[in-house]
Amino acid sequence: MTAVPGLLPYAPGGLLPISAYTNQRLLAANTAETVSIPTGAKYVAISTNIYAVVRADGVNPASLAGDVDDGTGGMPIAPGAPPVVFAIAADMPDLRVLSAGAATIGLSFYGAN
Repeated sequence: MTAVPGLLPYAPGGLLPISAYTNQRLLAANTAETVSIPTGAKYVAISTNIYAVVRADGVNPASLAGDVDDGTGGMPIAPGAPPVVFAIAADMPDLRVLSAGAATIGLSFYGAN
């Protein structure tokens, strides 16, 4: 099994400030989108209005239409939950996001120039 670079969960000891660098994507159902990582970003907080998944190894997540048992799935981002915060590894090429239905996803970056 190969480890996915980046996407290391990070628990910030307290509340996150409002980010000065936030991207928002409107996702079409079962259509993966690539999100660029801004220069210098150290962390990303991700939230969505419906269930979505994210990968950080330059590969699109597998379709959400069924079970994924080959390692090509993505980390889940639950709707209505607090944002999920991940550390950004130096070798992380980009983020790939996917949802089963039309979705709005917010990605707030911290430490970006």
